[in-house]
Amino acid sequence: RGAALGLIFLALLLSARTVTRNAEWNDLSKLFSRDVFYYPGNWRAWSWLGDAFKTQGRLNDAIRAYKTSLGLNSKQIPTWVALGEALSIAGRNDEAESVLSNAATVRPKEPWFWYLLGIHRLKMGRYQEAIEPLEKSIEFNPSPMAYHALGSIYLRMGQKEQAEQSFSKATRMYPGQQRFHSGVHVDLGKLYLRQGKPKEAQEEWQLALRFEPNNAEARGLLQDQAEQ
Repeated sequence: RGAALGLIFLALLLSARTVTRNAEWNDLSKLFSRDVFYYPGNWRAWSWLGDAFKTQGRLNDAIRAYKTSLGLNSKQIPTWVALGEALSIAGRNDEAESVLSNAATVRPKEPWFWYLLGIHRLKMGRYQEAIEPLEKSIEFNPSPMAYHALGSIYLRMGQKEQAEQSFSKATRMYPGQQRFHSGVHVDLGKLYLRQGKPKEAQEEWQLALRFEPNNAEARGLLQDQAEQ
């Protein structure tokens, strides 16, 4: 749960929520569904409904809710970003790229928007193009998540020295939390596996073991893949 909370975008991509958390969001989706039924012009309720649907994994419903909200008030940059996340998770990559790029351009000093754009490109395997937004994110607010993502990119590009520098910066910013760093890569590996990218998934789980050699989940996932 710690890694999922640290990486909100990954938490939405993966099923890292507890049963209680799911129940809470299920109640919220019912609540906001009632709100938009009685007050269909309430753009905030539509946006909150999208958040609830997205957390439940109901991506198409979330996308529809966000688009409805933006149709009522197109100036909500956070809702544009939430829509971009949902589109990316759903594999609607061109739409996600457009939405996230526009949000980062409108709010160029918002590090989270640049971070999400970089993560989206990383997920798509567009490593070189992912570097710039991640560096912009770090420029405005250095974070261990952004350094982690950069390290993963450099490693895949064969730039091991730069990868090591990025990973080291991430661990220095969050010292003594090897489980957190390992968990990030376990979650990324699960994401890649869901996308039908077993090679990339295995690379992430191997990275997880780099940070936490005794990570039983990462070892188990690697073994499962080896047996297939």
